[in-house]
Amino acid sequence: MVVGSRFKPELKSTAGGGFKRRRKEAELKGMGTLGRLEITGSRGFFRPSGSVSAGELADQITAALVEARAQAVRDVMVNIAAMTGFESPGPAYRRWVTRRWAETVDSKMRVAMVARSEHICPQKTGLLIAAEEGMQAYICEAEAEAIAWLDAARARNA
Repeated sequence: MVVGSRFKPELKSTAGGGFKRRRKEAELKGMGTLGRLEITGSRGFFRPSGSVSAGELADQITAALVEARAQAVRDVMVNIAAMTGFESPGPAYRRWVTRRWAETVDSKMRVAMVARSEHICPQKTGLLIAAEEGMQAYICEAEAEAIAWLDAARARNA
């Protein structure tokens, strides 16, 4: 669990006294939107859509990354281009959310983010923080470019 996160997985008691997660979709639910992590092989795809605040979007992405890690996914492509309801975040938010995600993933997971140009920082603040935190990350405007980066990163680390 990420410290300071609003994300709290719903747990349900089982007959043996343990706990298990309810449906993945419940964990990724935002205000009026539903994002689902789709897993194909060792790659996850998260493509939420709808209108949310920047904080709610951060929670949805964190939940998707938690699920990807639990499923031993090595590469995750997050496409937030269809999301609305928030302004382009400033440097403080970018530092906070990148550190949060870096704490969530393990060092072997690669994360490629697809966003609209107005949400990509020209100074690449998030990528700099990710590198400082040991997170393999990339951001661009097209899924094809994100997938190409994930493929190249996988080939380099093979």
